[in-house]
Amino acid sequence: MARGGNDHDRNRLIRALAYFVVAFLATPALGVVFRVEVGISFLMGGALGICLVVTTFVLASIGL
Repeated sequence: MARGGNDHDRNRLIRALAYFVVAFLATPALGVVFRVEVGISFLMGGALGICLVVTTFVLASIGL
């Protein structure tokens, strides 16, 4: 068993990257709907994507 995690969670990198892509695309799309500047929308999307990736790895490393 891997230290601090479960062996059944081998796809966490793929899941984390999928979360990042969805966050990076969905947030600017909502920014367009609410008429936010494109640069701000992509900045928010990137920040949300990074937060989701970090959260995915933290939760996986503690076994949740």
